[in-house]
Amino acid sequence: MQIKLIADIGSNHNQNFERAKELIKDVAKFGIWGVKFQCFDPDRLYKKSLKQNNILKKRALPIAWIPELYKYAKEKNVKFGVTPFYKGCVKELENNFDFLKISSFDVLRADLINECFDTNKLTMISLGLAENIDIYKISTMYNNVMAKNRIQRKKSGGIVLMHCISKYPVKAVESCTNRIKYLNDIYSGWSGIGYSDHSSNTVVIMSAIMNGAEYIEFHYDRDHEGVEYKYKHCWDWSDTADLTNLVFNLSRISSKTFKLTRKELKLRANPKNGLREHL
Repeated sequence: MQIKLIADIGSNHNQNFERAKELIKDVAKFGIWGVKFQCFDPDRLYKKSLKQNNILKKRALPIAWIPELYKYAKEKNVKFGVTPFYKGCVKELENNFDFLKISSFDVLRADLINECFDTNKLTMISLGLAENIDIYKISTMYNNVMAKNRIQRKKSGGIVLMHCISKYPVKAVESCTNRIKYLNDIYSGWSGIGYSDHSSNTVVIMSAIMNGAEYIEFHYDRDHEGVEYKYKHCWDWSDTADLTNLVFNLSRISSKTFKLTRKELKLRANPKNGLREHL
């Protein structure tokens, strides 16, 4: 299994277009599969709070940047993803993305989820606030959209169910990565399985992979200057270098198929007399 890493930039672009491009360049240097940004409208994210909205307005990614960032990511051979937070956002993106991601907070938003499914692009669903019945409903929605649009599953963009703990940060012992195995047992026949990290802990990532996560999303901030770094759930440049090295080595170690050569088969003892006859 080839493990796919996704660097979530979140608001760590600091509303600086050149910084956003530099973060994508970092992702490319690490050889990471994908980069993801978040598109939200502060006035449609929380109940009216002038103080909260003013803070969020300083963190929002201008949607007008998306086409150029998408083009830049393509030049760097990095998959480009977006988390939409409001109805109509997907249409505004004008297909300038390779994949979409539904946040844990929006798992009950059938309108938003269906908009993502209708694109026939890869859609990831973060399950930090989802109960088992919610996951079942999401799977039903996906199947209904595929049927409505007459899309065969093998030709669809696909769906990835992402285990997540919606705390910032989350302690390693609270990560519940065994849930990934449950998702694999129940849903791996038609869905990809992944993990969205808020722990910035290598052991948690290893546990997620051991439990079958194919996609690993983590929050990235290169230099501790991103506005989200203070919440202690982001990986910096050094941490990310260690993480990518670990994951790529794990992929190489686990990818080779076990097969004995004729020379190795001759090393077995003679079943009749127990003698090693290869010497």
